[in-house]
Amino acid sequence: MRLACFSAIKIKCGSENFNGYPVCATLERHIPMSGTKDPAGMGVPPTYVRRTPLTVLAGGLRLTAVFDGLLKSAFDAYRHVGAAQLRQALGPMANEDAPWTDSNCFVVESAGSLGLIDAGSGVHLDHTAGALSNHLTDMGIAPGDIDYVIMTHLHGDHVGGLINPDGSRIFPRAVMHLHTEEAEYWRNAPSGVAGEHHPADLTGMALRAYSDGAATFEDGREILPGVKAIHLPGHTPGHSGFFIGEGPDAVFIWGDVIHLPEVQFARPDITTVYDLDVVRAEESRRKALTMACEARLKVAGMHLRQPPFGRVVRHRNAFAFTADEIGAAPRVP
Repeated sequence: MRLACFSAIKIKCGSENFNGYPVCATLERHIPMSGTKDPAGMGVPPTYVRRTPLTVLAGGLRLTAVFDGLLKSAFDAYRHVGAAQLRQALGPMANEDAPWTDSNCFVVESAGSLGLIDAGSGVHLDHTAGALSNHLTDMGIAPGDIDYVIMTHLHGDHVGGLINPDGSRIFPRAVMHLHTEEAEYWRNAPSGVAGEHHPADLTGMALRAYSDGAATFEDGREILPGVKAIHLPGHTPGHSGFFIGEGPDAVFIWGDVIHLPEVQFARPDITTVYDLDVVRAEESRRKALTMACEARLKVAGMHLRQPPFGRVVRHRNAFAFTADEIGAAPRVP
Protein backbone atom coordinates (compact mmCIF):
# COMPACT_ATOMS: atom_id res chain seq x y z
CA MET A 1 0.00 0.00 0.00
CA ARG A 2 1.31 3.45 -0.95
CA LEU A 3 -0.03 6.92 -0.37
CA ALA A 4 -1.22 9.16 -3.18
CA CYS A 5 0.52 12.41 -4.15
CA PHE A 6 -1.27 15.69 -3.54
CA SER A 7 -1.19 18.98 -5.38
CA ALA A 8 0.66 22.08 -4.25
CA ILE A 9 -0.87 25.09 -2.52
CA LYS A 10 0.52 28.54 -1.81
CA ILE A 11 0.25 30.40 1.47
CA LYS A 12 0.41 34.11 2.17
CA CYS A 13 0.62 35.86 5.52
CA GLY A 14 -1.63 38.73 6.42
CA SER A 15 -0.97 41.98 8.22
CA GLU A 16 -0.64 42.44 11.96
CA ASN A 17 -3.94 41.68 13.65
CA PHE A 18 -3.46 40.50 17.24
CA ASN A 19 -1.66 42.75 19.71
CA GLY A 20 0.49 43.93 16.80
CA TYR A 21 1.68 40.43 15.92
CA PRO A 22 1.45 38.98 12.40
CA VAL A 23 -0.85 36.00 11.90
CA CYS A 24 -1.13 34.15 8.61
CA ALA A 25 -4.36 35.32 7.02
CA THR A 26 -7.07 32.82 7.89
CA LEU A 27 -9.11 33.03 4.70
CA GLU A 28 -6.06 32.80 2.44
CA ARG A 29 -4.95 29.66 4.23
CA HIS A 30 -8.15 27.68 3.78
CA ILE A 31 -8.18 24.89 1.24
CA PRO A 32 -11.59 24.69 -0.49
CA MET A 33 -12.85 21.22 -1.27
CA SER A 34 -16.02 19.46 -2.22
CA GLY A 35 -18.87 19.10 0.23
CA THR A 36 -19.41 22.61 1.53
CA LYS A 37 -22.66 21.94 3.36
CA ASP A 38 -22.60 23.18 6.94
CA PRO A 39 -22.88 20.04 9.14
CA ALA A 40 -25.75 20.23 11.61
CA GLY A 41 -26.11 23.97 11.00
CA MET A 42 -23.21 24.69 13.34
CA GLY A 43 -21.96 27.84 11.59
CA VAL A 44 -18.83 26.16 10.24
CA PRO A 45 -16.80 28.10 7.64
CA PRO A 46 -17.68 26.32 4.38
CA THR A 47 -14.08 25.77 3.28
CA TYR A 48 -13.50 23.78 6.44
CA VAL A 49 -15.90 20.93 5.77
CA ARG A 50 -13.43 18.77 3.86
CA ARG A 51 -9.90 19.12 2.51
CA THR A 52 -7.08 17.15 0.96
CA PRO A 53 -4.30 15.57 3.06
CA LEU A 54 -0.91 17.21 2.59
CA THR A 55 2.36 15.29 2.32
CA VAL A 56 5.99 16.25 2.94
CA LEU A 57 9.25 14.34 3.09
CA ALA A 58 10.54 14.42 6.65
CA GLY A 59 14.18 13.39 6.70
CA GLY A 60 13.62 10.17 4.78
CA LEU A 61 10.11 9.44 6.03
CA ARG A 62 6.89 10.40 4.26
CA LEU A 63 4.63 12.44 6.53
CA THR A 64 1.02 13.23 5.63
CA ALA A 65 -1.12 15.67 7.57
CA VAL A 66 -4.75 14.56 7.69
CA PHE A 67 -7.40 17.08 8.70
CA ASP A 68 -9.78 15.35 11.11
CA GLY A 69 -12.16 18.30 11.24
CA LEU A 70 -13.18 21.15 13.53
CA LEU A 71 -13.85 21.10 17.25
CA LYS A 72 -16.09 23.67 18.84
CA SER A 73 -14.50 25.08 21.96
CA ALA A 74 -15.60 27.89 24.29
CA PHE A 75 -14.32 31.41 24.79
CA ASP A 76 -14.04 30.90 28.53
CA ALA A 77 -11.86 27.83 27.95
CA TYR A 78 -8.91 30.20 27.37
CA ARG A 79 -7.24 32.01 30.25
CA HIS A 80 -5.72 35.52 30.17
CA VAL A 81 -7.67 36.60 27.08
CA GLY A 82 -11.23 37.84 26.65
CA ALA A 83 -13.96 36.69 24.30
CA ALA A 84 -13.93 39.98 22.37
CA GLN A 85 -10.18 39.65 21.73
CA LEU A 86 -10.62 36.09 20.56
CA ARG A 87 -13.47 36.97 18.19
CA GLN A 88 -11.40 39.74 16.65
CA ALA A 89 -8.26 37.62 16.28
CA LEU A 90 -10.00 34.48 14.96
CA GLY A 91 -12.27 36.17 12.43
CA PRO A 92 -14.23 33.48 10.56
CA MET A 93 -12.79 30.76 12.81
CA ALA A 94 -15.12 31.89 15.59
CA ASN A 95 -18.79 32.68 15.75
CA GLU A 96 -20.69 34.56 18.45
CA ASP A 97 -20.81 31.48 20.65
CA ALA A 98 -17.39 29.87 20.42
CA PRO A 99 -14.05 29.52 18.64
CA TRP A 100 -13.33 26.65 16.25
CA THR A 101 -10.19 24.57 16.70
CA ASP A 102 -8.59 22.60 13.86
CA SER A 103 -7.83 18.95 14.55
CA ASN A 104 -5.06 17.14 12.69
CA CYS A 105 -3.58 13.64 12.61
CA PHE A 106 -0.47 12.44 10.80
CA VAL A 107 0.32 9.37 8.72
CA VAL A 108 3.96 8.25 8.81
CA GLU A 109 5.26 6.04 6.00
CA SER A 110 8.67 4.41 5.81
CA ALA A 111 9.95 1.67 3.56
CA GLY A 112 8.82 -1.01 5.99
CA SER A 113 5.95 0.35 8.08
CA LEU A 114 2.89 2.57 8.15
CA GLY A 115 1.51 4.29 11.20
CA LEU A 116 -0.45 7.16 12.72
CA ILE A 117 0.39 9.93 15.13
CA ASP A 118 -2.91 10.48 16.95
CA ALA A 119 -6.27 9.45 15.54
CA GLY A 120 -8.70 12.35 15.94
CA SER A 121 -12.19 12.20 17.41
CA GLY A 122 -13.82 9.37 15.53
CA VAL A 123 -17.60 9.33 15.99
CA HIS A 124 -17.44 10.31 19.64
CA LEU A 125 -17.25 14.12 19.74
CA ASP A 126 -18.39 16.94 17.45
CA HIS A 127 -20.16 16.16 14.17
CA THR A 128 -17.67 18.48 12.46
CA ALA A 129 -14.73 16.21 13.35
CA GLY A 130 -13.88 12.55 12.91
CA ALA A 131 -12.86 12.64 9.23
CA LEU A 132 -9.71 10.53 9.60
CA SER A 133 -11.31 7.23 8.62
CA ASN A 134 -12.77 8.64 5.41
CA HIS A 135 -9.46 10.23 4.48
CA LEU A 136 -7.62 6.95 5.05
CA THR A 137 -10.09 5.18 2.78
CA ASP A 138 -9.56 7.82 0.10
CA MET A 139 -5.80 7.34 0.45
CA GLY A 140 -6.12 3.59 -0.05
CA ILE A 141 -5.25 2.74 3.55
CA ALA A 142 -7.28 -0.01 5.23
CA PRO A 143 -7.46 -0.27 9.05
CA GLY A 144 -5.42 -3.46 8.88
CA ASP A 145 -2.58 -1.62 7.10
CA ILE A 146 -1.74 0.46 10.18
CA ASP A 147 1.21 -1.00 12.10
CA TYR A 148 1.33 1.46 14.99
CA VAL A 149 -0.32 4.50 16.57
CA ILE A 150 1.91 6.95 18.43
CA MET A 151 0.05 9.18 20.87
CA THR A 152 0.94 12.75 21.75
CA HIS A 153 -1.48 12.30 24.67
CA LEU A 154 -4.80 10.64 25.42
CA HIS A 155 -7.50 13.32 25.29
CA GLY A 156 -10.68 12.29 23.53
CA ASP A 157 -10.02 14.30 20.35
CA HIS A 158 -6.83 12.28 19.87
CA VAL A 159 -7.97 8.77 20.82
CA GLY A 160 -11.59 8.74 19.62
CA GLY A 161 -10.57 7.65 16.13
CA LEU A 162 -8.98 4.52 17.57
CA ILE A 163 -12.21 2.89 18.74
CA ASN A 164 -15.72 2.05 17.62
CA PRO A 165 -18.75 3.09 19.72
CA ASP A 166 -18.64 -0.27 21.50
CA GLY A 167 -15.00 0.27 22.47
CA SER A 168 -13.54 -2.23 20.02
CA ARG A 169 -10.38 -1.50 18.06
CA ILE A 170 -10.55 0.17 14.65
CA PHE A 171 -6.95 -0.73 13.78
CA PRO A 172 -6.67 -4.44 14.50
CA ARG A 173 -2.88 -4.83 14.21
CA ALA A 174 -1.71 -1.46 15.49
CA VAL A 175 0.61 -1.21 18.49
CA MET A 176 -0.04 1.84 20.69
CA HIS A 177 2.98 3.87 21.80
CA LEU A 178 2.58 6.43 24.60
CA HIS A 179 4.68 8.16 27.22
CA THR A 180 5.09 6.27 30.49
CA GLU A 181 3.59 9.11 32.57
CA GLU A 182 0.60 9.38 30.22
CA ALA A 183 -0.17 5.68 30.60
CA GLU A 184 0.17 5.80 34.39
CA TYR A 185 -1.98 8.89 34.79
CA TRP A 186 -4.93 7.79 32.67
CA ARG A 187 -5.00 4.24 33.99
CA ASN A 188 -5.76 5.74 37.39
CA ALA A 189 -7.80 8.82 36.37
CA PRO A 190 -11.32 9.15 37.81
CA SER A 191 -14.21 9.55 35.38
CA GLY A 192 -14.61 13.11 34.13
CA VAL A 193 -11.18 14.29 35.26
CA ALA A 194 -10.40 15.74 31.83
CA GLY A 195 -13.60 17.76 31.66
CA GLU A 196 -16.68 17.45 29.51
CA HIS A 197 -14.81 17.87 26.22
CA HIS A 198 -12.34 15.08 27.04
CA PRO A 199 -14.28 12.35 28.86
CA ALA A 200 -12.00 10.08 30.83
CA ASP A 201 -14.13 7.06 29.95
CA LEU A 202 -13.33 7.55 26.23
CA THR A 203 -9.63 7.58 27.06
CA GLY A 204 -10.12 4.49 29.19
CA MET A 205 -11.89 2.68 26.35
CA ALA A 206 -8.95 3.37 24.04
CA LEU A 207 -6.42 2.23 26.62
CA ARG A 208 -8.30 -1.01 27.21
CA ALA A 209 -8.72 -1.67 23.50
CA TYR A 210 -4.99 -1.28 22.78
CA SER A 211 -3.52 -2.55 26.07
CA ASP A 212 -2.30 -5.83 24.59
CA GLY A 213 1.19 -5.16 23.32
CA ALA A 214 1.11 -1.41 24.09
CA ALA A 215 4.57 0.14 24.45
CA THR A 216 5.67 3.10 26.57
CA PHE A 217 8.53 5.50 25.94
CA GLU A 218 10.56 8.10 27.82
CA ASP A 219 11.86 11.54 26.89
CA GLY A 220 14.48 11.39 24.15
CA ARG A 221 13.73 7.80 23.21
CA GLU A 222 13.69 6.71 19.57
CA ILE A 223 10.28 5.05 19.43
CA LEU A 224 10.70 3.69 15.92
CA PRO A 225 13.41 4.28 13.30
CA GLY A 226 13.29 7.99 12.51
CA VAL A 227 10.75 8.89 15.24
CA LYS A 228 12.15 10.39 18.46
CA ALA A 229 10.10 11.57 21.46
CA ILE A 230 10.36 14.84 23.38
CA HIS A 231 8.40 15.18 26.63
CA LEU A 232 6.31 18.38 26.75
CA PRO A 233 4.24 17.96 29.92
CA GLY A 234 1.53 20.19 31.31
CA HIS A 235 -1.37 19.77 28.93
CA THR A 236 -1.32 16.24 30.30
CA PRO A 237 1.42 14.56 32.39
CA GLY A 238 2.84 12.58 29.47
CA HIS A 239 2.07 14.99 26.65
CA SER A 240 4.82 14.57 24.05
CA GLY A 241 6.05 15.80 20.72
CA PHE A 242 8.05 13.94 18.12
CA PHE A 243 10.93 14.57 15.77
CA ILE A 244 10.14 12.87 12.47
CA GLY A 245 13.18 12.03 10.36
CA GLU A 246 16.65 13.54 10.57
CA GLY A 247 18.55 16.34 8.91
CA PRO A 248 17.31 19.64 7.48
CA ASP A 249 13.97 18.18 6.35
CA ALA A 250 13.02 16.72 9.74
CA VAL A 251 9.67 17.80 11.17
CA PHE A 252 8.91 18.59 14.81
CA ILE A 253 5.33 17.54 15.62
CA TRP A 254 4.55 19.28 18.90
CA GLY A 255 1.13 17.89 19.76
CA ASP A 256 -1.11 20.36 21.61
CA VAL A 257 1.51 22.99 22.38
CA ILE A 258 -0.72 25.40 20.41
CA HIS A 259 -4.55 25.28 20.41
CA LEU A 260 -5.39 28.65 18.86
CA PRO A 261 -2.50 29.76 16.64
CA GLU A 262 -4.03 33.19 16.05
CA VAL A 263 -3.26 34.15 19.65
CA GLN A 264 -0.87 31.73 21.37
CA PHE A 265 2.22 32.49 19.27
CA ALA A 266 1.86 36.14 20.24
CA ARG A 267 0.75 35.29 23.78
CA PRO A 268 2.31 32.03 25.02
CA ASP A 269 0.86 32.81 28.45
CA ILE A 270 -2.65 31.99 27.17
CA THR A 271 -3.50 28.60 28.62
CA THR A 272 -6.66 26.49 28.47
CA VAL A 273 -8.98 24.72 30.87
CA TYR A 274 -7.87 21.52 29.14
CA ASP A 275 -4.35 21.92 30.55
CA LEU A 276 -4.03 19.72 33.62
CA ASP A 277 -1.04 21.77 34.83
CA VAL A 278 -1.18 25.29 33.38
CA VAL A 279 2.27 26.30 34.65
CA ARG A 280 4.01 23.35 33.01
CA ALA A 281 1.86 23.72 29.89
CA GLU A 282 3.06 27.30 29.40
CA GLU A 283 6.64 26.25 30.11
CA SER A 284 6.41 23.48 27.51
CA ARG A 285 4.89 25.87 24.95
CA ARG A 286 7.71 28.37 25.43
CA LYS A 287 10.27 25.57 25.30
CA ALA A 288 8.87 24.18 22.04
CA LEU A 289 8.53 27.59 20.39
CA THR A 290 12.03 28.65 21.41
CA MET A 291 13.56 25.39 20.23
CA ALA A 292 11.69 25.52 16.91
CA CYS A 293 12.76 29.11 16.37
CA GLU A 294 16.41 28.76 17.33
CA ALA A 295 16.91 25.50 15.41
CA ARG A 296 14.82 26.74 12.44
CA LEU A 297 12.78 23.56 12.57
CA LYS A 298 9.86 22.76 10.35
CA VAL A 299 6.97 22.25 12.76
CA ALA A 300 3.54 20.64 12.66
CA GLY A 301 0.77 20.57 15.22
CA MET A 302 -2.49 18.88 16.04
CA HIS A 303 -4.33 22.22 16.23
CA LEU A 304 -2.49 24.39 13.72
CA ARG A 305 -4.61 25.78 10.89
CA GLN A 306 -4.28 24.39 7.40
CA PRO A 307 -1.71 23.59 6.18
CA PRO A 308 -0.35 22.54 9.58
CA PHE A 309 3.33 22.78 8.53
CA GLY A 310 5.45 25.88 8.99
CA ARG A 311 8.20 27.76 10.80
CA VAL A 312 8.34 29.75 14.02
CA VAL A 313 10.09 33.12 14.10
CA ARG A 314 10.80 35.62 16.84
CA HIS A 315 8.62 38.72 16.81
CA ARG A 316 9.10 41.43 19.40
CA ASN A 317 9.10 39.63 22.75
CA ALA A 318 7.16 36.58 21.55
CA PHE A 319 6.71 34.53 18.38
CA ALA A 320 4.95 34.38 15.02
CA PHE A 321 4.20 31.54 12.60
CA THR A 322 4.67 31.30 8.84
CA ALA A 323 2.98 28.43 7.03
CA ASP A 324 5.07 26.47 4.53
CA GLU A 325 4.38 26.11 0.86
CA ILE A 326 3.48 22.46 0.40
CA GLY A 327 4.00 20.41 -2.75
CA ALA A 328 3.64 16.77 -3.68
CA ALA A 329 6.23 14.63 -1.92
CA PRO A 330 8.22 11.96 -3.78
CA ARG A 331 7.93 8.30 -2.94
CA VAL A 332 9.71 6.64 -0.06
CA PRO A 333 12.00 4.02 -1.69
